[in-house]
Amino acid sequence: MKRIGVGMLAFSMMLLLSTVAWGAENDYKGSVKALVGNESMIEGSYQLSERIDLVGDYEDHVFRAGVDYDLSDKFGLQLGVRYDDEDGSTVAYGGFDFTIPFGTNLELSGFYNYNYEAKNEEDYEAYIKIEMYANQFLNAGVMRYTGSGTSNPDDEAKLFVRGDFSWQFNKYSIKLRPVLFIEGEFFHDYDFAYQANERLQWVLNINDLDDQELRYRIGVEYKF
Repeated sequence: MKRIGVGMLAFSMMLLLSTVAWGAENDYKGSVKALVGNESMIEGSYQLSERIDLVGDYEDHVFRAGVDYDLSDKFGLQLGVRYDDEDGSTVAYGGFDFTIPFGTNLELSGFYNYNYEAKNEEDYEAYIKIEMYANQFLNAGVMRYTGSGTSNPDDEAKLFVRGDFSWQFNKYSIKLRPVLFIEGEFFHDYDFAYQANERLQWVLNINDLDDQELRYRIGVEYKF
């Protein structure tokens, strides 16, 4: 079963990369990100149409492949398959996301997933998203995550405040996503990137979303 999981991942990534020459030169429909370090990961997506995306990722012994479908600009659905190469289990996952704007700088956002992070478990977020400045957001609401590699290892619903800040300096960019739980726990998730060209950028990710021990991952993100 482990060979099947690895084979599925390799096939999916090969399928995504094989479409590079098919798209227009500057009309990128897909992307692949691969990072190696404490917890290596690979993820990819490909836009089949304005409403449908193929998605896939592999991290922490779990491979997921599915479809994201936008019913509108405010509501979307997710369906796919989750495979764990440690215990050999395969299960379907599903969920939805929503974004409801209020005025020019305020919106209600969130999502709900089942079987996505862990089998027979649900994960969700619901929060108010405030745009304080251009590309600088503050989110406040409630979340519950399960499984490893999350910012809530206790699997409990918690109130949180999360920053979503980004800056661009020529070819360099910084993205900061700190998370503060109301009860006092604080987590980090930061990206530092260098844009090598229109398609390729180098990425360094630093986070402690699992158990507050810093993890470092470096790699590339490629658009096609």
